Amino acid sequence: MDEQTKIRELETKITQLESVRQKNTDSEDMLNHLWRERNSGGGTGARVSAYAGSAQTVNNAGWTVINFNTEDYDLKNEQNGDTFTASESGYYHIVANVSLVNMPGNSLGYVFILKNANIIVDYQSFAPGDSSGSQFGAKVSADVYLAAGNTVQIKASMGTAISLSTNAERGYMVLCIHKI
Repeated sequence: MDEQTKIRELETKITQLESVRQKNTDSEDMLNHLWRERNSGGGTGARVSAYAGSAQTVNNAGWTVINFNTEDYDLKNEQNGDTFTASESGYYHIVANVSLVNMPGNSLGYVFILKNANIIVDYQSFAPGDSSGSQFGAKVSADVYLAAGNTVQIKASMGTAISLSTNAERGYMVLCIHKI
């Protein structure tokens, strides 16, 4: 793909992001990154911005792979629902947020970034304390080397015997991946 085609694609993505800019502050970060990408003559940066467009159940019976099934953009066609597959080797910056609704007080949850389904790259535990019935979540992020074909998944589980739904909105369940 030549430089001009890349620039046109990035400008199209910028226009798309500008339309959702009011909905979420994360869009501003993505827009700025794409703008820098375009003005630096292309590059490897922005890859995926996606969110969970439908709720999922997270419980303590095992790990729920979070399905980021609605894409803002996927510049190299690497995101497929619950799995990102790197198309080229290099270092990637991964950020994900998982949010649960109606989380009772004194409960415990976990969110993990996994490489190739079993290598823990980063994790967060979260416990809302006494704030019963609130929305609660965790953000995980990491810089990790991925060889072409390596995969990334975000998984969540509850440490207490409850089942909760994820919040199916763009600002609450988001995945952003950049090649750095």
